[in-house]
Amino acid sequence: MRMKSKYKILCFCLFAALVFLNLGIWQTNRHHEKQEVKKFIDLQMSSPAVSLNEKQEDFSFRKVSSKGEFLTYVLISGRYFYSEEGYGLIALFKPGNSDFHYIVDRGWISKKRDFDLSYLLNTEINNDGILVPFDEFTEKESKPLKEEGGVAVFSYMDPSSIELHFKKEFPDVKISDFVILHGSQNKKGQLIEQVDDRVISWWVLPQGSLPHLGYAITWFGLMLTSIFFSVVSYKKQ
Repeated sequence: MRMKSKYKILCFCLFAALVFLNLGIWQTNRHHEKQEVKKFIDLQMSSPAVSLNEKQEDFSFRKVSSKGEFLTYVLISGRYFYSEEGYGLIALFKPGNSDFHYIVDRGWISKKRDFDLSYLLNTEINNDGILVPFDEFTEKESKPLKEEGGVAVFSYMDPSSIELHFKKEFPDVKISDFVILHGSQNKKGQLIEQVDDRVISWWVLPQGSLPHLGYAITWFGLMLTSIFFSVVSYKKQ
């Protein structure tokens, strides 16, 4: 009976080592994938700014500068700026040189201020930022959580749902499947501050953190520990 128990421990340790090995390999592969994504984003962001028109081959993570006007906007709840609660201001933008409209993350506004942002509408402005594909954001169908001062409030940033909301107001518009993150480049993916009429532009790039290699080292360490206990268990038999 005691011998069977030792074999069970040995089999469990070997099984655990195999599981940890596969987890380590998975995290290593994820690290390499993220590195490739980071290289691609850095390459795109180092390219000259594009002008918004439908003939561009690949907009992903390209800097953009275009004059146009904002038509309408919604809010995203639960955004904080240095621990102060506020909203994300998401606007529908019509560039002057494109048949497409764009969803723009204009940045953060304080919850304490009023929501009359009409000064942003019907006024030609220069919209600078980074173009990010829809699929880099949360993909969940949602409806506005509530209204605040007559403005629709969503619980999270889902471009597809916001696009549907905008099309209810402007059914004939063609909306590009890229979001413009308004603001300046931040190579480290840290907080960006750019104050403009009480709207603070900020965003974090997806390549800012690559923790997968650390996870891989942890899993490989647990694999070696399991192998050690397997050897100890085998020698005691």
